[in-house]
Amino acid sequence: MTDTHVAAEAGSLPNMSRGRWAEKITDAWQKQVPAIFEVGDLLEIAKAELRHGEWTAMVKDNLPFGPATASRLMKIAACDRLRNLTHGSDLLPACWRTLYELTTLTDEQFERGLATGIINARMQRKDIKMLRDDRPTRTSNRGPSLREQLAEARQEVERLRSNGGDLFSASDTPRDIARVLDNIIRGRDKRDRVIKEWRELARERERQEQTP
Repeated sequence: MTDTHVAAEAGSLPNMSRGRWAEKITDAWQKQVPAIFEVGDLLEIAKAELRHGEWTAMVKDNLPFGPATASRLMKIAACDRLRNLTHGSDLLPACWRTLYELTTLTDEQFERGLATGIINARMQRKDIKMLRDDRPTRTSNRGPSLREQLAEARQEVERLRSNGGDLFSASDTPRDIARVLDNIIRGRDKRDRVIKEWRELARERERQEQTP
């Protein structure tokens, strides 16, 4: 909304109190798509007209939404791209959250949404993600492949077996052994299952050793 529009609207609503502003904005809030823009306009006008601190108090105490929503509604009302679609068009969704997300698109993304028909009255916020290309991208920070893990494990096993043919020598501390196994077994779930089975094997060995 331009300063001229704000001034014109303000002139038609002179000297209204905080309570009257709240009543008018709440009435507009209960309507649909065109009213979302009206609410945003009224919020902007009220902010310009009310004394310092009164606008914030009105939003917090007298309106059916908070400051964050008020800020988004004003951004919707100030978006020329959306306003251009309100004149004789049924392309805009009747949800202020989706309308706000549309204001965050670049001009290129917005035009692509119109050209492809993604922007329409039934669109949802998930459709905005398609326009933003918010799909997860692959990164180079992947873990080692299975082939790399096996090669690393074989190298470690060969090193340990060189100690007299035993997998772990007397010089290997419990932490050294645990570190080797941790490097071989990747994934928390797998490690948890191995630890569970290892404990069961240890109990079986104890039972066998106690059997006369």
